[in-house]
Amino acid sequence: MRLDVSVEDRTRAIQRAVRQAILEHALLGRCVCVWRDEKVVWLSPEQIFEVLRTTIAECRRSKSRETND
Repeated sequence: MRLDVSVEDRTRAIQRAVRQAILEHALLGRCVCVWRDEKVVWLSPEQIFEVLRTTIAECRRSKSRETND
């Protein structure tokens, strides 16, 4: 493990990798299960695409705010 990488950078790398894996599942037409409201919920590929669109838009807005501060 590299010691010169911040916890935040590692967290962002893990989040990107998870998003990529979920996207690959959706592109292959596979469902993905997630934990919501104390239960397991299966998301269809269409639902995955919608969640990813929302997540990516939120990340971009957050980065934009950080840049403007």
